[in-house]
Amino acid sequence: MPHVAVVIPARGESTRLPGKMLLADTGFPLVVHTAARARDAAELSGGVISSVLVATDSPEIAAAAEDHGFQAVMTSPSHRSGTDRIAEAASHIKEDLVLNLQGDEPEMPPDIILAVARSISSGTAPLVTAAFPLDPAGMSDPSTVKVVCNDLGDALYFSRAPIPFLRQDRSAEVLEPLGHFGIYAYTKELLAEYTAWPEGRLEYVEALEQLRFLEHGCRIHVVLINNRTRGVDTADDYSAFAARFRASGRKGP
Repeated sequence: MPHVAVVIPARGESTRLPGKMLLADTGFPLVVHTAARARDAAELSGGVISSVLVATDSPEIAAAAEDHGFQAVMTSPSHRSGTDRIAEAASHIKEDLVLNLQGDEPEMPPDIILAVARSISSGTAPLVTAAFPLDPAGMSDPSTVKVVCNDLGDALYFSRAPIPFLRQDRSAEVLEPLGHFGIYAYTKELLAEYTAWPEGRLEYVEALEQLRFLEHGCRIHVVLINNRTRGVDTADDYSAFAARFRASGRKGP
């Protein structure tokens, strides 16, 4: 199976939580926790995941990653999305397949990372992502991205709105909503094409970069995962994560 490089985009500035990637109430920077989850997945992968790289525009983030044994590469501060940053970083790796793991996912289970890596490595599609069963009560939350798939497991659409819509004269028993994990794996060739495409109309109105791929006719395969984790977006998210880490008694990330 072709090898996969996990690249972790880590922007220096964060609007909702300034300095997020370097928060270290656990004794370790947040980005290091995320990189450690990728390393755990690599150790379980039997060689499918062959490298882990932090891509950043911050010398401080790069230094933090390298101080904890992870490779880092500097990228432009002008990138508008993590995918654009990943595309630049891809020129620094030898692998033809790239997995994008957001830097604020310190509790992403290694088995999810590995499932996505194996799917892209097996040639399932040029772009692979993941989803989880969503409680219908949470469908109205715009912070949870929803995805609807066809019978082949490929994405039909992503939205912050509640999709699929359930009419009042339809039975809720057939409703199987899916929430979207912000993890992606692509071919380098597709990444290069993505950066050449203009921002899509749907991408703009929903503020979801994956819609640019759908707008250009790209197939996106969705791996279904039974469990769910949350990333760190706010100070409360980080405090809750740090408390869970301390309660676990772990000595390292």
